Amino acid sequence: MRSTGATLDEIGKTLGVGRDTVSRWLREERGGERTPVADVLRYMGALSIHPKEIFGEAAYPPPSAMDLHVAKILKGTAEAQAWSYSELAESSDLDSDELVNALEGNSSFSAELLYKLCKTLSQDLSAIIERAAKLSENSTEVVARKRIAS
Repeated sequence: MRSTGATLDEIGKTLGVGRDTVSRWLREERGGERTPVADVLRYMGALSIHPKEIFGEAAYPPPSAMDLHVAKILKGTAEAQAWSYSELAESSDLDSDELVNALEGNSSFSAELLYKLCKTLSQDLSAIIERAAKLSENSTEVVARKRIAS
């Protein structure tokens, strides 16, 4: 954005941060390593950066237990709000196949998909991740107890 003439204020407005933060980033000063993942995903979404650009093929690993819990939470939220997959894809400006595959637990979530889906469903991304993490922890504990019992 800077190379195309955008001001620090314009970049900051796009990313939802102040001009001082943008200036610090452009000078490559410390601080970015402490940026929460949810913020990084938001910045990627705001800049239309596809995860494949950053992570390569690793951007599409098979779904993890965490992905499956995120899918369950977001699918339930979409159903509770009476969204069809096609309406959700259109409103989120997402690829319909990618959306369906992620919500059905057939693939992992891209950063863009997760960000746009949470935004469309008016859900806090950090809260979704925390809920999924708790479900994953509980699932792991149940499996461990079953192993001990057998």
